[in-house]
Amino acid sequence: MVAFGGHLHFPLNDPRSIWQGAFTALGCASVRYMALEAGGYEDMSGQTTMKDKDEFSQGNLVQFDKKGNMRIQRMDFYNKAVIGEPLIISKPSKNGKHLDEYSFGRRAAANTPPVLSKLNATVLLPSDPWVKATPQGILVNFDAGEDDEFVHHYVVTLSKDGNQLSSKKILADFYKHPLPSEMKDSWTVPFVLEEDIQGTYTVSLTAFDSWDAASETLTTEVTVN
Repeated sequence: MVAFGGHLHFPLNDPRSIWQGAFTALGCASVRYMALEAGGYEDMSGQTTMKDKDEFSQGNLVQFDKKGNMRIQRMDFYNKAVIGEPLIISKPSKNGKHLDEYSFGRRAAANTPPVLSKLNATVLLPSDPWVKATPQGILVNFDAGEDDEFVHHYVVTLSKDGNQLSSKKILADFYKHPLPSEMKDSWTVPFVLEEDIQGTYTVSLTAFDSWDAASETLTTEVTVN
């Protein structure tokens, strides 16, 4: 049995859009707008929707061959492109082997965590547009992480004297691109300092993939005089 479900509006780019256990379940995304789990991400228009949610339209093209094998092309209607490689579901077998290929357990076990390479932090001056009316701030720049699929999100934290001052969860742009190679290659995250701004700050960065596997954490320090 193959079950199709589309009410959640989750993107088809995410490898979790297909599940196999006692049967096969497929997400259908949405032709109108996108949503995802309430993850506490930055720059959102709602708990589960992004500000660019309407720059999105996806669906599945389902095909069968003469042998009963199913081929699913994940379609990006907004970008007029095909998302990744097709999903192939073999003709049902008595031993259930056709349900192994996309099982969460097998794929999560074979998954490798993201890898980060570069993290920088600089002091923002009061004249910088990021700072607005506040005294000063810190601007964090980092290269996009590498992964066997793609980075799902980043967690950036700002600490001082061992105390965490702020943490930001940044959703990656995987849902906007049919291929991971088209994703952004760098990110910029501002932190505004409102009081007691002098001192040395520690910035930490961790990347997570869709299976919640975490990269090694990168850290850097910046001093505000």
